Amino acid sequence: MLAGLAQIIGIEAVLTLAAARGGQRVYIPPAAMPDHWLTQLLGHDAARAVCDHFKLSVQGHRDHDVGWIGTPVVIPSAIRLRRRLLLEQACVKGFSIRETAIQLGISERMVSHMRAARNRRLGREQQHVGFMDKKGNDP
Repeated sequence: MLAGLAQIIGIEAVLTLAAARGGQRVYIPPAAMPDHWLTQLLGHDAARAVCDHFKLSVQGHRDHDVGWIGTPVVIPSAIRLRRRLLLEQACVKGFSIRETAIQLGISERMVSHMRAARNRRLGREQQHVGFMDKKGNDP
């Protein structure tokens, strides 16, 4: 869900939404007014895009649209997404496994597992960009 929303409103807005309402069930109206929490949190354009994404058409007599209704949604927490973004930044900056583990607050083993998953996603089993020690060796 968050990945789909990120394509619509951007990663920063998704992280803002997840930080404020992650793990909560919320009602997304068909249109958010200026004083609605979603508009105040994300701004008018992003709130409108979220509402448009989740609103449902109400079918009336003879299958004619008669209006729109909102949708109750559980906003996922963005812990994994945030970790993945931090991992990507660490990789681009060339951080070692140890440095990345410290930055993310997780074990070196977990960083190794995440790096392997990242490499699989990228379609490269042996990617040596980033995560090298000071001598250029992959730890």
